[in-house]
Amino acid sequence: MIEYSEHPLASGMETRWDAFVLNAPHGSLFQSGLWSRSTGGARFGRLWAEEGGEIVLAMLLERLRPVPIAGSRGLALRGPVVAELGALERHLPAILDTLRRRGYGAITLNPYWPGADAERVRSLLGALGFEIVQTPGSIHDCSVQVDLAQDLDAIKSSFRATTRHEIDRAAKRGIRCEVVTAKPDYEALLLIMQRMFRAKGLPAPDARMMHALWDTVFAPGRFGRVIVTKDEQGDAPLGGIVLLVHGERCVYTWGATDPERRAGQYAGQLAHWQGMAWAKARGCACYDMGGYREDAPPESPMDKINRFKQGFSKQVVRFVPLHRRYLRPWSRPVLRAVETWIVPHVRALRADH
Repeated sequence: MIEYSEHPLASGMETRWDAFVLNAPHGSLFQSGLWSRSTGGARFGRLWAEEGGEIVLAMLLERLRPVPIAGSRGLALRGPVVAELGALERHLPAILDTLRRRGYGAITLNPYWPGADAERVRSLLGALGFEIVQTPGSIHDCSVQVDLAQDLDAIKSSFRATTRHEIDRAAKRGIRCEVVTAKPDYEALLLIMQRMFRAKGLPAPDARMMHALWDTVFAPGRFGRVIVTKDEQGDAPLGGIVLLVHGERCVYTWGATDPERRAGQYAGQLAHWQGMAWAKARGCACYDMGGYREDAPPESPMDKINRFKQGFSKQVVRFVPLHRRYLRPWSRPVLRAVETWIVPHVRALRADH
C-alpha cells in the first residue's frame, strides 16, 4: 500500500524517513527532510511504502506549478529511494495510480542507481511508459568517480602524474585547505561563487537555499562539507568546494575560485584531495567529481573541465537519466508545447527587456 501526504510528517515518521533516504546505499540528500526544509517555498508531497514494518520505498515529490489541462507536475530529484530494486518494481505502478487520483498530470524522476543497475531501472521505467527527458545541467547523469576503498596513499598514486604534481605544488606554495566551521568563511565562498558564475554567464545557486543549507546540512556536517583554500597572505578564501553526501557517495556539487587572486588557480586539485580524505574518513565508498560531459567538443571549456576531473580517475559512471510519465491524455502534448515553445519564448522576452 502506498501512503501519500502533503502535510508535515509526525516527528517519529520524519526521523524514520530521513534515516532511510540518507543512509540507504543509493539514497539521496535531495529526497530528505533536510533538503525540503532548505528549499524555501517549494511544495512537496511524500509517498512511501512499508513491508514488515520497515520503509522500503520513499519519494519526496516537488509539486510544480499546475499547467491548465495537463494538471500538476511532480519532480522527484534522485528519487524514489528504494531498499532494493525489487521494491521499485513492486510499488511503482501503485505510485502512478495514486498520483493520477491526486490530480497529477505528469511525474519526472531519476532513481540514484549507477552502472549496470541503471540499465535495469531504465528498462523498468520504459516498460511502465516513462520517457527519457533532458536532464538539467545542475543534475548530472554521467560522472567521473574515485573509488575510496583503498588507503589514501594508493588513492593518490592512482591520480595522473600532473594532478599529483599540482597537489604537491599547491602545498609548497603555502596554500592550505580548511573545513569551514564558521559562517563567515562560508559566506565569503558564496560571494566568490556568485562573482564567478556571473562572469561566466551562468545562474548561481539560489542564495536563500544556500544560506538555509548552512543550518540544515553544513553546520551539522554529517551530510555535507565545505572546504575553502587559503594562502599565506591572509584568511580570506581563495575559493573552495561544496560537497554533499548522497547515500554512499560524496558528490562535488559546487565550487569556485576567486578570479582576482592568482594563487587560487593552483588550489583546485588540493581542495578535491582534501575532500576525498574527508569523504573516506566519513565512510563514503566513492567520491563523485560532479559530472562529466561525454559530448564535449575537443578543446572546449567543458572538455578542459573533463580533463581536470580525469586527472583524478578514468572511471566514468552513468546514472539513470530523468524519466517522465504522463498520467493524463492531454498532458503530453500540452507540457511539450509549454517546454519547447512557451518557456523559451518567455525567457527570450525577459532577456530582451
